[in-house]
Amino acid sequence: MFKHIKSRYKEGKFSHRVAVLTGGTVLGQALVVLSSPILTRLYSPEDFGLLAVYSATIGMVSVVASLQYELAIPLPADDKRALNLLGLSFGIVILLSTLSTAFYLFFGDLFIGWFKVPKLKPFLWLIPLSLFFVGAYQALNFWAIRKKAFTTIAKTKLTQSIGQTATQVGFGLIYSGPLGLLLGQLLGQATGIGLLAKLLKQNNDYKSELANFSGAMRVAKEYRRFPIYASLSSVLSNMSTHVPIFFLSYYFGSGVTGLYALGIRVLHLPGSLVGRSISQVFFSAAADSNLSGTVDSVTDNVFRNLFTLGLPFFVLLGIVAPELFSFIFGPSWKTAGIFVQILMPWIFLDFIITPLSMLISVLQRQATELQFQIIYPALMIASLSFGGMLENPKLSIFLFSVSGSVFFLGKILWILSISGNSIYYSLIFILKELIAIFPLAAPLIIIKLLTTSDLLVLVGGLLAFIIVSAKMYYRFRAITAT
Repeated sequence: MFKHIKSRYKEGKFSHRVAVLTGGTVLGQALVVLSSPILTRLYSPEDFGLLAVYSATIGMVSVVASLQYELAIPLPADDKRALNLLGLSFGIVILLSTLSTAFYLFFGDLFIGWFKVPKLKPFLWLIPLSLFFVGAYQALNFWAIRKKAFTTIAKTKLTQSIGQTATQVGFGLIYSGPLGLLLGQLLGQATGIGLLAKLLKQNNDYKSELANFSGAMRVAKEYRRFPIYASLSSVLSNMSTHVPIFFLSYYFGSGVTGLYALGIRVLHLPGSLVGRSISQVFFSAAADSNLSGTVDSVTDNVFRNLFTLGLPFFVLLGIVAPELFSFIFGPSWKTAGIFVQILMPWIFLDFIITPLSMLISVLQRQATELQFQIIYPALMIASLSFGGMLENPKLSIFLFSVSGSVFFLGKILWILSISGNSIYYSLIFILKELIAIFPLAAPLIIIKLLTTSDLLVLVGGLLAFIIVSAKMYYRFRAITAT
């Protein structure tokens, strides 16, 4: 899959690690996606809307749960400093979780009223718990990356999805309302922490090192770029995923928000998590290649393979999304498929940029990235607000997709540039790939224009998917055989 990287890393270690992490993530997310037709019959769009607001709140805050110090854990040459970074991360997570409890005690009513989610009020106590579990998992996850325990990480991805899905389905069969969705989310976040924590026992001195306050303060100062630049940058980057939830809830209520959230749950989230799995391996590889002076070729190969392998599948899913959602979830959920169709360019580019963004930390270009990202939230908020004021949710989502796609494309080109690659040749590559996909997409588009039968469109999409899968399989075999 990753030809040049495979030659750089003995016995294809990079490809193997990507396969392990991606496999665990795909299996886990397959459970989430496969459970969705059941959940849409147990919970209403409004329930999904409440879950979306809850998850968006956690997502916005959790990116700074440890002020991004966890990103530095794989970087030190010795375990002593890395363990102090881990202890520092945990301390910050505990502090932030405690502060969030006070915030929701005093400002919970204001939060509920602003985003029009009164049914969420009895469950605000879950938010501090979720923040702690997410922050703890993130810190331990980067320790596992340092130890190259990718199989263990993959196992946690799978167990998280099992815990989340079982809880949501089980409670949905017993209770009405959003409780099961929220508890499933919480359990999914907590599952896997114990398994990752066992990796610490491989270091006999971990207890004393984690308790070393002076050591934690030293590494806090040494890696101060991460909280100064990476934290704010991560919040701005995360806004593209979570802020639409808040704006849609504010302007259109939890029903529209729930339709949007289902589309994200079924298509965007799996792709994003697969990208994150690849990013964890790429982070390790980029750190090594930066020392050896080969970071340009490593980055370019990851970009080209992600783009080539991902583009056909995202294009096909985008074309048939409305019919697919109507068929699987019922006619009342077809609008969720339309939302996904509008968002597909943004979803695809987000899949590409998620792994590549890890290079920013390796090259310590957080300050430049922060400047780069300040423009995007303004564009995003303006586009969502414009559609909201016109009371048109599709227009809001369309403008958001356009601004997000332009932003992500620009950032991808910037990352390729700082890695030492040519923007011009990268653009030529993108153009060629887009032209190459047209013969496959055109027949399916013609079918949609000539028929009103959802079933015929889905059959055409299935045939196109089989063709793409076969093509990618033989391409993969050709690469790995060399």
